[in-house]
Amino acid sequence: MTAIHDHARPLPKTTTPQHRPVTIEVAYQECWEHECDEFYTDDGDEIPGKETCSHFHEMEICEACSEPRKAEADSYPPVVAWADCQHKPAA
Repeated sequence: MTAIHDHARPLPKTTTPQHRPVTIEVAYQECWEHECDEFYTDDGDEIPGKETCSHFHEMEICEACSEPRKAEADSYPPVVAWADCQHKPAA
């Protein structure tokens, strides 16, 4: 079964996607939108200059199996992990 992660940073633009590993950052939707609790102090004030939280991590995905970014600026496409690519070369 292929694992799909719904909230990932958009893939870099290429002319023809290939079945190859690409490293991207993934996180929860609320983290991308800076709505995660870690972006705020205990008093509820936004922490100035804070760009990421502890939920962000890197993941290797398959460039060809993952969806490209849509035209909407707030769109985070589903991605397929490189380990789950059914077209990757055999080791």
